[in-house]
Amino acid sequence: YCLELGSGCGLTGILVTLLGANTILTDRKDTLFILEDNIGSNVPNFSRTQQSFNSNEKENTKELDNGMTSIIGQALVKELDWEQPVSKDIYDPTAPNHIEFDYVLAADCVFNIEMLNPFINTLVNVCGPHTQAFVAMERRDADVINSFLTRVEERGFTWNRIPKSKLLKVDGVAGVVEVYKLRIYNYYVIYKNDSD
Repeated sequence: YCLELGSGCGLTGILVTLLGANTILTDRKDTLFILEDNIGSNVPNFSRTQQSFNSNEKENTKELDNGMTSIIGQALVKELDWEQPVSKDIYDPTAPNHIEFDYVLAADCVFNIEMLNPFINTLVNVCGPHTQAFVAMERRDADVINSFLTRVEERGFTWNRIPKSKLLKVDGVAGVVEVYKLRIYNYYVIYKNDSD
């Protein structure tokens, strides 16, 4: 399972869904109509309800040009405002059959110093002990990025910058886009501290 934070138009979430991930795409309420429209136009397995997403009954395959078959995942759109508590229907580790996300993705979400803490709080609240988070950002302001990395460490994450050599080369983008992989190094301490 994959969760995308700050999905915007949904490009990243649509791509990973088409590659086979069951994905929940999230953003603020005022952008959801764009997100739903784009997913509806591009993803055959667009789940309109949490129940149909959780049931995982849909499986759609697509034949590729090389004769191979690919499985397409499901997509679900949910409202998620980082300044509000995370809804239990997105992530609830206390529920008996909760979804633990394998991956949390965020692209171009780290640029505003005032939104760092709400964004990091959301990361803490949606990442389980085995979740890998990938945060991609444009290098606009080194102070914001350095503050983000310091704060995620303070909240119990380890991080690695993905080397530029492993990123897709696109003219004019390779030098300014940075991708970081984050993992919680002690989930049980973080989860206990956040619930106190």
